[in-house]
Amino acid sequence: MKGALARVRGAWTRNDLLLYVVVAVAASVLAYGALALWRADLGVPLTYWGDALAVGSHFKTVIENGWYEFNPLLGAPAGQTYNDFPTADNLNFIAAAILGRFFTDWPVAMNLYFLIGFPLAAVSMTWFLRVCGSSKAVVLALAPLFAIAPYHFSRGEGHLFLASYFVLPLSLVLVVRAIRGEPLWGWRDDRRAAMRLFGRGASTLTIVALTATSSSYYSVFFLILLAFAGIAALITRRAWRRFWGAAVAGGLTVVAMLVNMLPDMVFAWINGANPAGLERGHAEAEIYALKLSQLILPWPGHRIPVLRELRALYDANYPLVSESPALGAVAAAGFVAMLLFVAYAATRAGGWRARGRGDRAVFSLFGSLAALTLVAFLFSSVGGLSTIISFVTTSLRGWNRMSIYIAALSLAATAILLDWLIRAIVRRAKLRGAGRALVAGALAAIVLVVGFVDQTPWDAGDDYAATAARFTADRSWFATVQEAAGAGATIMQLPYQSFPEDVGPTGVLGSEVLIPYLQTSDIAWTGGGIKGRPRAEWTQVLESQYPPAQIARIAAATGMTGILVDRLSMFPGPRATLEAGLAKAAGAPLESPDGRYSYYSLDRLEKELSASAGAGELAAVRARAIDPVTIDDRSGFARGFDDAGGLESRQREADPRLRLINDSGTAARGTLELEFRFDTDTGGVVPGTLAVRLPDGSIRDVPIRDGSGTLSTPITLTPGTAEVTIIAPAPGTDGAAAVVLGHRGVRDAVVSAFAESGN
Repeated sequence: MKGALARVRGAWTRNDLLLYVVVAVAASVLAYGALALWRADLGVPLTYWGDALAVGSHFKTVIENGWYEFNPLLGAPAGQTYNDFPTADNLNFIAAAILGRFFTDWPVAMNLYFLIGFPLAAVSMTWFLRVCGSSKAVVLALAPLFAIAPYHFSRGEGHLFLASYFVLPLSLVLVVRAIRGEPLWGWRDDRRAAMRLFGRGASTLTIVALTATSSSYYSVFFLILLAFAGIAALITRRAWRRFWGAAVAGGLTVVAMLVNMLPDMVFAWINGANPAGLERGHAEAEIYALKLSQLILPWPGHRIPVLRELRALYDANYPLVSESPALGAVAAAGFVAMLLFVAYAATRAGGWRARGRGDRAVFSLFGSLAALTLVAFLFSSVGGLSTIISFVTTSLRGWNRMSIYIAALSLAATAILLDWLIRAIVRRAKLRGAGRALVAGALAAIVLVVGFVDQTPWDAGDDYAATAARFTADRSWFATVQEAAGAGATIMQLPYQSFPEDVGPTGVLGSEVLIPYLQTSDIAWTGGGIKGRPRAEWTQVLESQYPPAQIARIAAATGMTGILVDRLSMFPGPRATLEAGLAKAAGAPLESPDGRYSYYSLDRLEKELSASAGAGELAAVRARAIDPVTIDDRSGFARGFDDAGGLESRQREADPRLRLINDSGTAARGTLELEFRFDTDTGGVVPGTLAVRLPDGSIRDVPIRDGSGTLSTPITLTPGTAEVTIIAPAPGTDGAAAVVLGHRGVRDAVVSAFAESGN
């Protein structure tokens, strides 16, 4: 027994290998308890709603197709092309591909990736804390706490790629090395040529590659902190060599990010940009920023009711709730200490005077961590430097996500304070050996217990049963649909739901359109195409221009096997109208037990068309229907929904323009139909006519009667884009009322003639 203990003690003191193992095990155990995994079925996604559906779709796509950029079973018949939603998160997709080799069931692969993130985050945080000089006892407490940060649970599987922040501490190692003036590049001092490769340069290159492929957000946050660290080292140490070393690391990060997004850039160059794919507003940089009070208050999932209620009170009564960022008490202690340190240091002209070289090094590191934290806060807080960045680009909006960087820096600061406290207790009590270890272990245990109670969710596992029931019910229902439709079927989904990052008129998220795909195999669905391209929005065009019975006829002509209606996505009136028309054309539907879905088979219509229409006519209808002319009004209007759930757009600026997009490659002939009304709810002058400039330069005057009017004019559009201008002053200018555009669009001549021939 003594021999075994001696070997363990030797392994513990000899290197950090055992420390990493213990930390990984501890983080796994804490995650197991925090998530109440004994109540979960890993064959069911832990989260089966919202953005978790999109993440699940990514996993299923990678498992079935090898990569995520193209999925032939979504956005049918063209397929879902994710190049229209550029990202540099490929490390996560690589992980999905690896897990998919062993676990072909997408919920299992997704759940495992989420769970693996806990020990990985703890292990990487261990290295960062050890680089910062933290003792092993303190690391044993704080590294697992970083893994179970409130951020991890609030992100969950809905934001799985953000929750997989295990690369983040590695990037902070480079930042700390840079601000200390340490080299980031160089060979290992070893006589063996092969071993010389494994030096600082190799580790820097590896960390840069991992960071640049893990997350676009984390890569940008890393670049900001690295830039500050390099400049700080140059100013304080005149270390030009270190500055250029940091600059090279930053440049390589940018290059690696661009390489990750190269397929997306090439796709945009060939097919033209899709401004609607990643559609975000400038103001979102502040809506999704963070505030000081949010960081230090308890998080919304706190186990102690009074603290949970305190946060709920704040979130309910104060503006800009953002994504409810919070550090947790242990990290918040370090965060507040760093702010006080900055304030104190700023008042001392002579700087901080510490006794001894060791103390000076510790306080220098503490000051560096405080400076980095301040920079992170200045960028991510409401009205901070991120607002200035939003003038240039709106692609990055969730600056509150820098809170996990702040949490890591704050825990490193807490580690310094805890080590200082341990040394002070040991020095005052004159303890040695076992006494010192006892103090360190007891303090670490207390911090770990406090952190676990403070940071982990109070209701973990409460939703597992309901989630499993819904998931199982959906799987059973769509198995029925799959059997009815047959292998290789293509099914139209109505109503059209814009994807990604949109919400329908009834509050149903656009990601819910992916549920049918997630629950079936070898069936193509029209939903899930990236918004902005005509081939993704073709069912929306049909909905806006044709009555339901004609939609069914057109759907059959385009090769659809059936139509699936998501009743939850529609208001009762429009839903009843749609289903009555579909039933008249296609017959009675199959209905899901919960009443949410109805499926209309188009077999009867397909047989009728085969007997009455020629192959050439059907081919022409299919070509025009699935690649229609669409209208992009996003530059001059704000989109919303009318009282019936129909899409409409409200004027934002003077003379708003509409882009008519013809991506079909051939000229499109039809009728441009636009409905106008004026928003007089807040007052305003309504004109007698509304002037509209057509693509050929001619102007049509639309009579306005009772606040509304309609334009209907023949039009021929060559491939590419054309513009229609609504000649109207900006809302409020000289009391002008805002123009509200109802969506009709370009009614194609070929499709219209075919639809009406069935009457």
